[in-house]
Amino acid sequence: MPSISPIAHFATLAVLFNAATAATEVRLNTGVCRTLPGAIPNIDKGNTVVGEVSLYAVGTGAHLDGLPASWGSITETQRGLPPWETMGLHNATGIARYLIGCQDETGLGTFLGGAKAIRINTDKESTLVLNNYGLIPEPYSYYVDGTKQPGVYMGAAGEVRWAWSEATSTNGVTYWKPRLLIATDSNPSGKELRQGEVQGFLVAK
Repeated sequence: MPSISPIAHFATLAVLFNAATAATEVRLNTGVCRTLPGAIPNIDKGNTVVGEVSLYAVGTGAHLDGLPASWGSITETQRGLPPWETMGLHNATGIARYLIGCQDETGLGTFLGGAKAIRINTDKESTLVLNNYGLIPEPYSYYVDGTKQPGVYMGAAGEVRWAWSEATSTNGVTYWKPRLLIATDSNPSGKELRQGEVQGFLVAK
C-alpha cells in the first residue's frame, strides 16, 4: 500500500471535518498518555511515560493545517494577573522552545523549566497554558461516519473542537493560539466562535 504523507492526511481531514452532513463521534481514550505516539509503559510506577509529543492543527481548512504547535517565549497578559506562557503556532526564530512530554499522573507537561504542567485554563479563555490550575488535556479518538480518523485528538470534558485565532505576544511574535470550545461558569458563551477565529482540532501524531 502506498504511503500517505501527513499533509495529504490533513487535506483529507479538512474535507471530512467541514462536511456538514458527516456524523461524528468522540470517544475518550484509556489513560492520559497511553494512546499518545511514543507511549512507553513504565512498569515500576504503573503508569505510562511519553517522550517528545508533537501536536498539530488539523481541520481548520486554512494554512494552519499540518503546522506543529510548540511552546516558546509566547507570553500574554491580562489586567490584574501576572503574565503567563501559552502554546501557539508560529514560525518565529531565535525563541527557546520546550519539548512536550506526558506522564499519567500529571498529563502533558514540559521537560524544561521545572517540568511545568500544561492545562486548559478556563479562567484564561480555555487556552493551553503552563499552569497547575485548569483542565488536564485528555486524549480522544474521533470518528466521522463511523470511520476512526488518524491521530489522537486532544480536548477535555468530551469536547475536542478548538477555535484558532491570530494574536501578538508581549514580545511582538505573531502566532495562532487554540481555545477549547467549551462553556464555563466564567465564560458561558465559550462554545461559540468569535470574529476572526477558525474552528479546528489539536492532534498528536
